[in-house]
Amino acid sequence: MRTAIRTLVGAVVVALVAAVAPATPAAANTPARLEVIGGAFHVRAGVTASLRIGASGDQAFLAAVGQASTRIVVSASVPLVRRRDVAAVARGATPDVESTLELPVRALSLEQRDGITAWRLNVATSASRDSDRLALRSDGVRLLTVDITTRDGVVARARTFLNVVGFRASYTRLPVSMLASVTSPTTLQPDGSFAVADDVRTRLQKLRDLLFIIDDRFPVSVHVTPELLDGLSRATDDVDSRLWLDLRGLLQGADVLTNTYRSFDPTAAAAAKLDAQFLDQLQRGETVVAGQTGSSVVRRGMWVTQDPVDVRGARLLRKSGVNAVTVFGTATDALGDLDNYVRPYRISFDGTGLAVYSPEPRYAELLDAPIGGAFETAIALVAELHAHRQEIAVAGGDSAVSTRQVILTGLDGLPNEPLVAGFVLNQLGRSPLVEVRGLSLAASALDGLTSVRLPDVTPVDLAAVQAEVNVTLASIDEVRSMLVGDQPMIESWLSRVDVVNDTSLAPERRNDYLNAVNAEIGAIRNALRLPRASFTLGSRESDLRVTLANDTAYDLSVRISFASSRMTFDRETFDVTVPARATSEVLVTVTARANGLLPVDMTLATPSGLIIDSQRITVRVNALAGLGRGVSAVFLALLTLWWIVHLRRTRRKKMSRHHPALRSTP
Repeated sequence: MRTAIRTLVGAVVVALVAAVAPATPAAANTPARLEVIGGAFHVRAGVTASLRIGASGDQAFLAAVGQASTRIVVSASVPLVRRRDVAAVARGATPDVESTLELPVRALSLEQRDGITAWRLNVATSASRDSDRLALRSDGVRLLTVDITTRDGVVARARTFLNVVGFRASYTRLPVSMLASVTSPTTLQPDGSFAVADDVRTRLQKLRDLLFIIDDRFPVSVHVTPELLDGLSRATDDVDSRLWLDLRGLLQGADVLTNTYRSFDPTAAAAAKLDAQFLDQLQRGETVVAGQTGSSVVRRGMWVTQDPVDVRGARLLRKSGVNAVTVFGTATDALGDLDNYVRPYRISFDGTGLAVYSPEPRYAELLDAPIGGAFETAIALVAELHAHRQEIAVAGGDSAVSTRQVILTGLDGLPNEPLVAGFVLNQLGRSPLVEVRGLSLAASALDGLTSVRLPDVTPVDLAAVQAEVNVTLASIDEVRSMLVGDQPMIESWLSRVDVVNDTSLAPERRNDYLNAVNAEIGAIRNALRLPRASFTLGSRESDLRVTLANDTAYDLSVRISFASSRMTFDRETFDVTVPARATSEVLVTVTARANGLLPVDMTLATPSGLIIDSQRITVRVNALAGLGRGVSAVFLALLTLWWIVHLRRTRRKKMSRHHPALRSTP
């Protein structure tokens, strides 16, 4: 599949190369500009150099190639031994000519490959003066000019560079690495979803395109935020899903550099005494990258950063197993003006230190802003780099060449033009004067290196951040005991709280994560509430029924307690599980010690003991059932006694009326 994709990408590359810088129509007495879109850069004398020239719509050129009398004049300049000379030629300067070769127009042949029509020109070379070969008598970078000439003069011209090799038995290779850094704010959002920002997606696509184009033998050093890969792997969007599948396979052959799982500034971590947390983030990042990309091996030796590092951060990096740092962007600016960007420096502390590398700004400009077509720009950069190597060799000898390190990348850590970067790396990989290697293999020896002074850095106050994080973590632990069984929301909460330690976050964004998690925790914690209404009991001993309603989607476990100075309970504490979107009833038998309104204190807590609600209610005790019977019995007894007394008294009165002693004489 990768071969098929590369074939497709190759066709697109050639098409884009031809489209980047179309041929310029000739003005009066000005040759039309032809663009070289492919061919050899490294040439040994005696070997034929093959060039591919993009098709041109210039009428004078088309007319010329149709005339048998047209001649093709190929010229090679004197060797360009300084990089500034190569840069000047790339801008249009014309150096002295060392040799020329005249060819008939039939030497140009029109061919179609990968759907692209182009002119092929084969130029025979020789180490000596031969009339039918172009003389190349020494090593070095040269300008190669191809002039299409008629009786009216030069009607079209193509220019490119050649690097002549083979006049020495061996060469000391200059180490060169290409860095592609894609860092990103976390993909995990405050609401728990995952999203890749549009600008980050564009950078990942450029990384993918670069890895597609390069030869597998020439590794790209990839510095990526592991959390970004983790979030991309969870994408549900078709574009992101396809991007992830592409990157997952391509990263297996890359030189993947170490990084913390999320942005975690070593200086900030050291200042807050979070060394262990930094190491955990580093190990987690390596584990995620290795797991997500299959067979990738993450090497810890090289740390890449665009954020300034002070001596505290440098100590922590060294303690964590890092022995070299590559800085770019503001991190390079913080070190001051470096007099040589291909020479390693050192950071010294505690009798040890770290090697420091930085990308070459001039090459970064070429990778970001092409001077013409992709192949044309790439060859100009490769030619300048070879002249640069020659300068190093002349100034310091072969030993200086082997101890230098060229880092190629864009100004923001990623080549802006994958086509240019791909052509550059493939050409460098075939050079006998250059060794393309992973940045993780850069030398870390400190002996003989010039020291640079680290800046003073005011990092994010992670100690204050950690204090806020700890409060939320405690809330999670408290609510965790309410949830029945394993709940994925716990992992979601912990992940989002972990984001708060991301040192790339603005304070406002950090608060967004904490507020979102705390709101969700509060919704669970406050889901169950005690009743506020009073109860009425019909007797001194009765059942009290308390209903708990759960409106959440989770089964919740709580503990309810009862206390009263004027009532007793058969049980004072109950452990209750309230099903999701349902109710549960707690039945407690109470005995009142008096009648009337009696206070009862109810407490609702998590199983771990956190009180989530408390309420004092009143219980009205109407113990009239027993009292009424007693009063009625007494009343009946009194009523019966009254009737007895009343009847006896009435009977006595009647009897007294008939007593002889009480009768009066008539």
